[in-house]
Amino acid sequence: MPTPVSHRWKQLAWYAALAVAAVVAWRLIARLIEIARERWSSRRSM
Repeated sequence: MPTPVSHRWKQLAWYAALAVAAVVAWRLIARLIEIARERWSSRRSM
């Protein structure tokens, strides 16, 4: 097997890992914003 193919697969795996990390980070940030909004609204109502 030529090396460019393995290099391409490595690049694809790297991009996939980056995409997964981005999705996880986005969901984490959305969750934190949701929790912060709930706390802020409850604090304001008090």
